[in-house]
Amino acid sequence: MSKAVFDTLIEVSPGEVRAARVGEDGKLHELIIERIHEKSLVGGIYAGRVKRVEKGMDAAFVDIGEGELALLNRAKGISEGQNLIVQVTRDGRDGKGPAVTRNPSLLDRYLALVPGRKGLNWARAVGKGRDRARLEDFMTEFLDGREGYSVRGAAVAASGGALEAAVEGLEKRWNDLQAAHKADQSPRCLEEPMDLIARLMRDAGANARFAIDDRQAYLKAEKEAKATMTDLVEGLMFFNGKTPLFDEQEVEEQIDEALSREVYLPGGGNMVFDATEALTVIDVNMAEGAKQGDDAIFQVNRRAAEAIARQVTLRNVSGLIVIDFISMKNKGRAKKLVEILRGLFRDDSRHTDVLGLTAAGLMEITRQREGRSLETQMLNPRWPAIEPKPAAQACAVMRAALRLTGAGKPVAYASSEVQAVLNGEMADAMADVNRRLGQPLILKEGEDLVPPQVEME
Repeated sequence: MSKAVFDTLIEVSPGEVRAARVGEDGKLHELIIERIHEKSLVGGIYAGRVKRVEKGMDAAFVDIGEGELALLNRAKGISEGQNLIVQVTRDGRDGKGPAVTRNPSLLDRYLALVPGRKGLNWARAVGKGRDRARLEDFMTEFLDGREGYSVRGAAVAASGGALEAAVEGLEKRWNDLQAAHKADQSPRCLEEPMDLIARLMRDAGANARFAIDDRQAYLKAEKEAKATMTDLVEGLMFFNGKTPLFDEQEVEEQIDEALSREVYLPGGGNMVFDATEALTVIDVNMAEGAKQGDDAIFQVNRRAAEAIARQVTLRNVSGLIVIDFISMKNKGRAKKLVEILRGLFRDDSRHTDVLGLTAAGLMEITRQREGRSLETQMLNPRWPAIEPKPAAQACAVMRAALRLTGAGKPVAYASSEVQAVLNGEMADAMADVNRRLGQPLILKEGEDLVPPQVEME
C-alpha cells in the first residue's frame, strides 16, 4: 500500500483505542488514548443533586451518581438538595471528583446548542469570507429568532439539509434530557459521553480524513458519517495492511520520542524535558562544536521553539512551563522568540499563555490542564525512563498477540503487575484476544520489554 495522507489514524485493539493526529508532513501532533477501564466522563450529562454548598468558594459539591462528588464552580443561587442538570467538564484526578457545569453544551458536528445563551455565535474556524456570509444568511433565516446556537468550523462543508437536521437533532436531545430529568431526578447519567472515534469525527475539521484499522469500528464510523456527518464519508478509509497502521505511517517511533527525556533538533542541538510537581523545565542546548555566533544560536532557538510547541501539545504538558533557551546577546531576538512561540500556540486546543521572559532570561508559559499527560498514560511513575505503565504494557501485549503468525501456542512474557491487569480490569479484553486467537494466550513471568516479548512456542 502506498503511504497515504490522513488527518487521524485510529488503531483499535482489545483494551484500548489509540488515535494519532498527524500533519500533512506526517508529523505526529497529538496522541489520544482511551482504555476500557479508564473511560472519560467529560461531555456526559447528568442529573445532579447538590450535597454541600461552600459559599466562601462560590462552589457546590454535587452527587452525579459516579462515586466522588463533583465540583460545581460559580454556584451563586444554588442550595443544598437542589436538583440540577449538569455536564462533566473535567475528569476526577488525584482523589478529587470531576468538575461540572450547570450550562451544558450539546455538540453536533456542525452546530452546538447551549440552552439559555443569547444570540448566534461563530467558531473562529468558520472565518470571515463567503462561507461565513452564506452560513449567516441561512442560519438567521432558519433559526427565526431561536438563540443559544454556535456554528462550528465543519459547517462550512455542510449542506442546508445537514444544518437543518443538526438543529432538529439538538433540540430533540435537549427536550429528551429535560423530560428524562423531570421523570426521575435521582443522581444518574442522562446522556453518556461519546466514544473516542465518534468524538474525533464530531470535532474534526471540514472534510477530514481518517484511517481505521478495525473493520467493525470502521463500519460503525461509516454509518455515523452517512447519517449525520456527510462531509466525512469520502475521507474514511479501512486500513487492512500487513504492517500495523502506526508503523506504516511512522507514528510509533514518534511516540517513543515523545516519551523520551531528550529530543534531538533537526540541524543539531537538543532539548531536555524535566517535569516536577510544580512545573516542567525545558533546557535547549547547542550541538558540540557548533558555531556560537548570535545568528547560529537564534536559528537553533527558533527550531527549538517549533519543536517545543509540537512536543508540549503532543505530550499534553500543562501548568507552568519554563524554557531555558540558549542565551543570546541581542535582546531583540530574545523578544522575537516570544512572538514566535505565541504564534505557534495560537491554535492550541488548550488555553495557553506565553508570558514572556523573566529577569533571568527564562521563557515562561502557562497551559490549561485538561486530561492526563502522555507520560502519565504510558509510563510507570516509579521508573518513567525505563518501564511502561502496567495498563499500557498490557495493551501492547494484546496488540502483539493478535499479530502473531505461524503454528504453536501464543506466549507472552510479562511482570506479575502486568499479568494482574490482564487478568483483572482487562479480563474482558483478554477474553476477546483468546477468542480471536482461537486458543488462550499463555502468560509467563518475564520482563516488561518494549516491544513486549510475545511469540509462538
